[in-house]
Amino acid sequence: PRRRRGLSPLLEFMRTTPAAAIVPAAVILFGIHERTNVAIVVFGSLWPVLLNTASARASMAPIRLEVAQSMRLSRMQTMRKIILPSLIPEIAVGVRVAAPICFIITLLVDFLVATGGLGYLLVQSQQSFDARSAFALLAFIGILGCVINIVLGLGEGVALRRWPPMAVSDH
Repeated sequence: PRRRRGLSPLLEFMRTTPAAAIVPAAVILFGIHERTNVAIVVFGSLWPVLLNTASARASMAPIRLEVAQSMRLSRMQTMRKIILPSLIPEIAVGVRVAAPICFIITLLVDFLVATGGLGYLLVQSQQSFDARSAFALLAFIGILGCVINIVLGLGEGVALRRWPPMAVSDH
């Protein structure tokens, strides 16, 4: 609770700062590089996963940690066997929320930095009044978004295939 109170204002400030707002500062500080673009995308899409995970951890039943203590699990074993399995559903939700944000920010960085990519091509098509290319790119972006959603759904299904844990049968 003490760390949460201390870090909360900084995290709230960073969370509410739009990724588009940090693009100019990041380019000035770090230059136009692929790493800068990736850092901006990570910054913008990190928050749903981080906040969902933190919220799930804060609301986790204390009995789970008591079980780990009674079993004399090490800190790493507790993390691997108790905490992480308890957080997986909320982490999956955070990833599902973050994926479209990540995609949007990637396109936005392409728009603003103009170093290539689908966003850059879309802006070029729009500026040259090439409606056919612009609409084709929009359709491709929409299809790509659907594919990303399907792949994440499949990944979530694999990650949660044993969630909730199977009840022990009375037989």
